[in-house]
Amino acid sequence: MIGQNIGLKYLIPIAIETLESNILAEGDYFEGDLLQSVLKSDKRYWELEKENRQKICKIFDFNKIVLQEFDTTKDIRKDIFDAFHNFKLTE
Repeated sequence: MIGQNIGLKYLIPIAIETLESNILAEGDYFEGDLLQSVLKSDKRYWELEKENRQKICKIFDFNKIVLQEFDTTKDIRKDIFDAFHNFKLTE
């Protein structure tokens, strides 16, 4: 539902807790897709929820090595890092 921008006010805090425990948590498709969905979610949500934005940035930065080294395709890894870059640009 996060990928469809539904219920972000309720779902993002749950996603943050999940990502704190496992940055590679799976949604429906592949390892790391929860993170990817969160990073690509509605920018308007993140403009209002600056504290949650900071949490996501800290989680990402803390797990950067894990994200660089986990077993996935080059395209998925690139997409996650590109999504984070775009996420940071909207600050």
